[in-house]
Amino acid sequence: MKKFVIFAVLFLLPLISAVGIDMNNDFNQRETLTAKFSGNFLEGVSKENVVFYRGHVKIPIDFEIMNIENDYYIYALNDKSPGNYSLSLENLKYYKQGEIIEDAISKNFTINEPFADFSINPGFIMTTNNFELTIQNFQDTEITINIDKEINIDEEIIQNESEEQGFLDGLFGNLFLSITGKTTLNLEEETSITLSPNEIKTITFEIDNIPEPTLKKISFYSENTFYEFLVYIPSPVDKNKYSINLNFEPSELKVSLYPNITQEEIVTLKNIGDKLLENITFEISNDLEPYVNISKNEIYNLDVNQSVEITLLFTPVNIKQIIEGELTAKISGETEDLVIIFEMFGNESDLIIPSTSKTCEELNGTIFEEPQECLGEERFAKDGNCCIGEIEIPKKDDTGLIIGWAIIMTIIIALVWFFKFKYKKSKGEIDLFKIAKGKK
Repeated sequence: MKKFVIFAVLFLLPLISAVGIDMNNDFNQRETLTAKFSGNFLEGVSKENVVFYRGHVKIPIDFEIMNIENDYYIYALNDKSPGNYSLSLENLKYYKQGEIIEDAISKNFTINEPFADFSINPGFIMTTNNFELTIQNFQDTEITINIDKEINIDEEIIQNESEEQGFLDGLFGNLFLSITGKTTLNLEEETSITLSPNEIKTITFEIDNIPEPTLKKISFYSENTFYEFLVYIPSPVDKNKYSINLNFEPSELKVSLYPNITQEEIVTLKNIGDKLLENITFEISNDLEPYVNISKNEIYNLDVNQSVEITLLFTPVNIKQIIEGELTAKISGETEDLVIIFEMFGNESDLIIPSTSKTCEELNGTIFEEPQECLGEERFAKDGNCCIGEIEIPKKDDTGLIIGWAIIMTIIIALVWFFKFKYKKSKGEIDLFKIAKGKK
């Protein structure tokens, strides 16, 4: 009987569960906004399904979304003023009590007056490579941020790990916490970092061996602010198998593509080893291959500390989907992967202005507006339309003005000629005596 009840619950659970949003009710200013939602969706969830409101007015917020099976995670950079807001999931079909529903699901939240102690960016990451996290202090005093390395959220992994094995041993193996401009700190000895007033630090995490796809989290907290930073490693990592001498920058590339617009992205491959590398080849995932062209198929040699730029050209199709894959650099059994998350919008109604976290200056370009024309490559930047190349103001075309004046002068000359010759000639003098005699 108990087995039947358990079976019935497991069978019916998908039919009665609905979409739920797990999110704090309030945040302080500049605090990174995080949320999680799950449900039995008929189709995948993309960024276009996530909308933020202040009151009843849609507002733009720079955010990212990560999908792990049926769970979706969101983090957003919070640059908004205090007030009442909401996160809404719209234009989604999902099951609720056995029926297909398309009602919007929303979660209200408040941004309070006080500033958060600090923020983190990104709010989560999906990668198989080393990664960076930026922490910024928003207080006018020095703060200490603690790092909790004992939290696991993959129960199966926990059961397989030794009780003596700590979180960072299981997740990263021999992991170090590197702080930009400072001495490298071993996380086995250091569990906190200190930030001066308004200071920004970049933390570099080095991943070692991961036996299987893994989802873990690290907690960062101060006296008044707490974050749980998610790390999702989608495939096993065995760094003992090869001695990696190649490094992609960035280690992860996210691209949003819109109808009828091709897009170029540039990544850098660097030789971080201690010897010359020869005959490096590239391979793109099968899922990405129809949509991505690579500027280089092979690098014949790459010297120590030398870097080379690789241009990726993304081509759109009229299919709305998200594709994940890798660009792989190969040399003598050694490989290095660049994770690519490629989102395509299939209809003109989906067309929105793509956002970027970089300013035009960071893209080495110049902001331009009409009537200026960009003679180089046009890019979307955080602060407006950006031109990578020369900008010119079109010269005014005086042809119409010259033709107009020529027509006017012709008319004037014609009138002068008419009155001077025709009218004057026909006028003549009047002789009164001839008129009196009856002569004309």
